[in-house]
Amino acid sequence: MKRILILISLGLFIVACSYEEQTTSVEEEESFPAAVQIQVVGSTVEGLTVCFDTNNTCKKTNTNGVVEYESFGDYRFMIRDINITTLTIDNNRTIVSPYKLFDANETMAKRFLMLLHAFSKSSDPTDEAVLLTLSDYIPVEKSIEELLDKTAIDSNTTHETLKYTINEHNVSIDFDESNITRDDKTYNLSIPSKKAYQALETVKNFVDFAVDKNVSLDNFEDKFLFVKQSLTTFSLGDKYTVTTIVKEDEVFLDFLDNESRTTDRTTLIETNNSKVLTTSLLSLRINSDE
Repeated sequence: MKRILILISLGLFIVACSYEEQTTSVEEEESFPAAVQIQVVGSTVEGLTVCFDTNNTCKKTNTNGVVEYESFGDYRFMIRDINITTLTIDNNRTIVSPYKLFDANETMAKRFLMLLHAFSKSSDPTDEAVLLTLSDYIPVEKSIEELLDKTAIDSNTTHETLKYTINEHNVSIDFDESNITRDDKTYNLSIPSKKAYQALETVKNFVDFAVDKNVSLDNFEDKFLFVKQSLTTFSLGDKYTVTTIVKEDEVFLDFLDNESRTTDRTTLIETNNSKVLTTSLLSLRINSDE
């Protein structure tokens, strides 16, 4: 039990702006903290662009799927030139899931999540990290809606499918079966529910309370300095690294021991106590003297 790290991988950060050849500036974002932190989840999405409309400043999500700004307001989300949506951000710690981007259209939210993974530069589009920067799999369209307008019924499967060709790669998405096919290899993607993404608020609230404090695992005497990495990822001293994974209807927490490099997975249990993070295996508690 002492070797547990909570991997909280949920990053699906959506960022929108331009590339280097465009006039709008794009900055890499790595620092913490800032007045406004936006994290898009669904996996950890690196290379999305979020633009602040007031001054047209754009930043790409970092390896934790995070961008930081100093002011509330309207933020535009894009993948390269593909427009996603504009959201009003009025909270200094905001998690943005596909269901938040497409609040009135759950079907669109699920399809967008599949698009993100299909666009990933990763060799396995279903893994927990989506890398969009310089990906060969991103087609040229003005908006997600225009791209999805090209879906058609596959004559072989009778499933609604999107097909496109990028350079030498043939990519297709079977939305009915949640399958992504690249050339001749097919991957099945687990689609998290809206309720599962909402449970991330439990993790975010604990992170806000625990940052730079000492925490304990259940009743063990050992204390660990809580170091925030994103709204849903953190480390416990040098001993553990912590990340969250969202799958279907549940949020899983993987406890990784940095010394033994072993991982134990447990399930998040939602509570109203922001000073305790409860899982099916153990709880993290902020020390009472903190």
